[in-house]
Amino acid sequence: MFPPEDADVSHFNRGGYNAVFASSISLIVIDIILRIMIIEKKEAVKYLLKDDPSQPLLQDAPASSSSSSTTTTNSDNTPVEITSPFLVLIRSPRIIQCLVTNIIQAMILTSLESTLPLHLQHIFSYNSTKVGLMFALLVTFNLLSPIFGKLCTRFGVKVLVTLGLLLAGLPLILLRIPREATTHDEALMGVLLVIIGLGDALSLTPNMLEIEMSVSDIEKKHPGAFGAGGGVGLAYGFHNFAFAFGSTIGPLFGGLMIEKYSWGMYTLTLGLSTRANHFLFLSRV
Repeated sequence: MFPPEDADVSHFNRGGYNAVFASSISLIVIDIILRIMIIEKKEAVKYLLKDDPSQPLLQDAPASSSSSSTTTTNSDNTPVEITSPFLVLIRSPRIIQCLVTNIIQAMILTSLESTLPLHLQHIFSYNSTKVGLMFALLVTFNLLSPIFGKLCTRFGVKVLVTLGLLLAGLPLILLRIPREATTHDEALMGVLLVIIGLGDALSLTPNMLEIEMSVSDIEKKHPGAFGAGGGVGLAYGFHNFAFAFGSTIGPLFGGLMIEKYSWGMYTLTLGLSTRANHFLFLSRV
């Protein structure tokens, strides 16, 4: 269960597991209702055309897309044969780097979700509400994603991702320092989580923008490489796959590292992974 929810309403402490899962199920039901109410653009066009008498009765038939290969041209009108949109994306170093960044970010976040609650309970004897409050410090900056997106269009992707990865790297290693149930160590843990959350938020939004920019550059270089629908949807599909993959291995990685080695070795690995991701990003973008 995502810890900040416990911080907001103290469901676990007050109502136990049933209250926590009941609130989660209610959110899922609301999400399903809202998704059913969404009208897709292609469906909305049908109704708009019915009310527009200026539209011709016979519409042009869409071009067939049954062929497994597409012939496009470069900017210099040189014909280029693209066999599959999947291969076009996989062959792009920028896309691969974005996916690697996404995997590492998801792995770090989900590994902390599975290990940090136990660590806080062991050191500070926290209950679920206090653990949730600590996690709120880690994820609150994601609410500022629209602002970070605006800054990204002004200063560029490279600046924000570099700043984000630099901010998150060292505090991840320093998570080993708080060891005693003192006010000083509690405050230090909170400050470190705030800095890590800020770094994660600064790098996550620009990384998504970089994926869209990469697809746009590919389409400019090879017009029609992704077909009539474009490649943004496919690229975001890879983006979600990368995040899901990182979310899958994150808890396993965190649990195995702490069980076999120690909390200090685990945080060191997280920090070094972030630094390696930083250098890899700078070498590609």
